[in-house]
Amino acid sequence: MASVPPTVASKPTAAIPAPSYRAFGTFRFLLALAVAMGHTRGAAPARLGEFFSVWEIGTIGVMVFFILSGFIISEALHTFYRDRPGEFLANRLLRLVPPYVVALLFSVALHLLFVPTPPDAYSVRTLAHQLLLLIFSWGPSPPSYYFVRYIWAVSVELWFYVIYAAVFFTYLRHQKSDRGAFALISVAIICAYAARRSEITWIFQLWMAPYFLLGISLYWFVTKRSREAAASILLCSAATLWHVFDWYGRTHYGVGAGLVVLALGILVAVASQINLTGAARKVDNFLGDLSYPLYLNHFAVQMVFMNFHPSQGWGSWLLFGVAACFLATVANYLVEPRMRALRNRLRGSAL
Repeated sequence: MASVPPTVASKPTAAIPAPSYRAFGTFRFLLALAVAMGHTRGAAPARLGEFFSVWEIGTIGVMVFFILSGFIISEALHTFYRDRPGEFLANRLLRLVPPYVVALLFSVALHLLFVPTPPDAYSVRTLAHQLLLLIFSWGPSPPSYYFVRYIWAVSVELWFYVIYAAVFFTYLRHQKSDRGAFALISVAIICAYAARRSEITWIFQLWMAPYFLLGISLYWFVTKRSREAAASILLCSAATLWHVFDWYGRTHYGVGAGLVVLALGILVAVASQINLTGAARKVDNFLGDLSYPLYLNHFAVQMVFMNFHPSQGWGSWLLFGVAACFLATVANYLVEPRMRALRNRLRGSAL
């Protein structure tokens, strides 16, 4: 097992070895763009809008995002954060919370200026509830209005970080064999199925576990190439297909969507082996930084467009994409430079 990295205070940044740069940035951006454009299918040309609606392109994008997160977080825990759960969770909160707060402020401002809302949308209760959605997006009493409508997926991510970190650090202290890891993944899939069938609202998010587990298995296979890792990929792929079928219904759309999700999931492992340097790496990194603010901020742009430009056509649809990317760029500029230095200190290395 690799040695535990020194703390940030005891060693300079360069002392902690970093894994190779993963060419995920453009991939992440395209997934976020697919989600954004899929949510605004009403502005697209009729046939294209129908295609996006029937195949739920945005849903596919979110599912593949979860797979990618499983891969990335596995690598982070195995390289930068061994025996450092506090730094890991602090880094993840810095990554998720500030961009969400900025997106919430942007959305409230745009709604005040341009979008009709329910009478109590700006009440203290409703606005306070918006902040809690990052932690708990499903519950018996949703807010009267969502200013960041698709926050549920970010909440699922946050739960995954906390649960996986707890399991990972406990596992390191006890059982470390590949066979034990495969047993853990099997149990997690059973728990995901139980969460789906349960009527307990707050554990419903665990239904999404197969996607993250597939990403974890892909990282495990890329780094170890063990039989257990290959078996885990097969098991998680079957669980992923089950989840997609449950979501879409057992129709040819469900079959097609499931195969697309698996194909894009495998592409995560392929992209992890691509070596980017120089200008290509800078572009990839920039696009990757835009993916999260694009996901968070596109709803506000969507509502403005629906209010002022409700027509269908290539022009309106593409203009929405440009506007959403512009707002994401502004949000990223306001947040990312200020947070990157803090996250690098917690990580112990710059990416």
